[in-house]
Amino acid sequence: MVDDGIEHPVADLHRHDALQAASALRLGSHVPDDVTTETLLGRAAGDVDHDLALIELAYAAGRYNIISSTGHLPATLQGVWQGTWSPAWSADYTLNGNMQNGAIASLVSTGTPELMRSVSRLLVPHLDDFRTNAKRIFGVEGALLPSRMSSHGLANHFSPAFPLQFWMGSGGWVLRMLADAVLATGDRSLVDDHSWHLVEEVLRFYQAVASQERLAPAYSPENTPLGSSTAISVDPAMDVAILRDVARSARVLAEARGVPPVEIPAVGPRYRVEGGRLAEWSFPGQADQVAHRHTSQLYALWYEADEAFTDPELRAAAAKLIHDKIAWRAENPGPPPGNMEMAFGLTQLGLAAATLGDHVALEQCVQWLARLHFTPAMTTTHDAGRLFNVDASGGLPALIAAALVQSTRDTIRLLPARPSSWTRGSVSGLTTRTGLRVVTLNWADDGVRLVLAADAVSRWVRREGVTVLLPRPATVNDGTEPVDSFRLDDSDSHTLELRWAG
Repeated sequence: MVDDGIEHPVADLHRHDALQAASALRLGSHVPDDVTTETLLGRAAGDVDHDLALIELAYAAGRYNIISSTGHLPATLQGVWQGTWSPAWSADYTLNGNMQNGAIASLVSTGTPELMRSVSRLLVPHLDDFRTNAKRIFGVEGALLPSRMSSHGLANHFSPAFPLQFWMGSGGWVLRMLADAVLATGDRSLVDDHSWHLVEEVLRFYQAVASQERLAPAYSPENTPLGSSTAISVDPAMDVAILRDVARSARVLAEARGVPPVEIPAVGPRYRVEGGRLAEWSFPGQADQVAHRHTSQLYALWYEADEAFTDPELRAAAAKLIHDKIAWRAENPGPPPGNMEMAFGLTQLGLAAATLGDHVALEQCVQWLARLHFTPAMTTTHDAGRLFNVDASGGLPALIAAALVQSTRDTIRLLPARPSSWTRGSVSGLTTRTGLRVVTLNWADDGVRLVLAADAVSRWVRREGVTVLLPRPATVNDGTEPVDSFRLDDSDSHTLELRWAG
């Protein structure tokens, strides 16, 4: 964990301990600590207490796995524990989902946003390769991040079935996660000279592609329109969402840098509904293939929800897509040829479900990750019970954080998708996009106790103020009138006692 090239074993242990202690989850399971993991895994499906105990342990173990394999660089597909000369996918960095929905999915939200620096250290040295990708593949200036990389950044990993070179979303996705780290901490140094060069070049690429009427040639990871002979497509909903979101991320990063924002041509909310579901491709004539491990079209609901999804029709379409994908997985919840392939596909479904407030779908995704993708050693697998991989280690904590606390720059939403079986519990260390961190959040049948704190360096993030949104009306501290929201004062710490009305 120390990055000066010199071994510091004691310092590393202290650093690891602090990172691990940054967040903890308790769900009141009443299961003794000495119960074996085999027992937890064997009983979780039939006993609520063992299910809750398994989720608590998976949260801690998942964070441990990711922290242990994050240092100068982020965790690869297999962390740092390949155990073979020929690991799956060469144990590389796969940027079309595995890294963002897996290895780094919970770095910011569960109290370790400083580890996002590892992502910048991975990417910045390959900026010239990213420029080459943009020029040779799309004929434009700027930086195009590849779908997969390791020792270089050239987009040379593709085939007719997987035209990965045409996926244009990676850069914007990374900028969103960097912006979230900045908002969580207020730390402007996250956007240093080197990182800012990367930001500028990614945005130059998006300036070029966003000016076109349609996004093409394009690719939606890693799916093919039903009945099509090629996966090359037009207007994937994921890329539409990323281009709409990157304008917001760009403003945050520019503000942190102290420079005017880079303007991106506006991309309209050209989402499409097909068969009652949110379509994977926004351009008509490309039929959805629901029986697939990815659900990339839900990107608009993974972070700060796209404002287009205030439309009831789009929200209903996203909800139906989530339910249909879960139903498909439930038909055969085993490894291939079964449908429980690719753990981070559950992260994609669960994050969107949390944003929609669908606690039932969220809980199903958390339970499947804990029961089917964690081993007795509390390592994790890519498919149900098979193929060592750290995606579930990062994905499960991210889902739990999203179920308990969500935020924008000026709002904190409490318990937005808390499963009904989590009747009481506590969590510590979650971050918010307001710069305020959750020191502790305790909930029970009668109410909530919330302690928030922030460093003074983050005050610029919340200069417009912060409103706390509640799942149901409650009285606040000594108040007598129930409210469903309230505004925080501008102090750096808050202790709040909420009592549910009725």
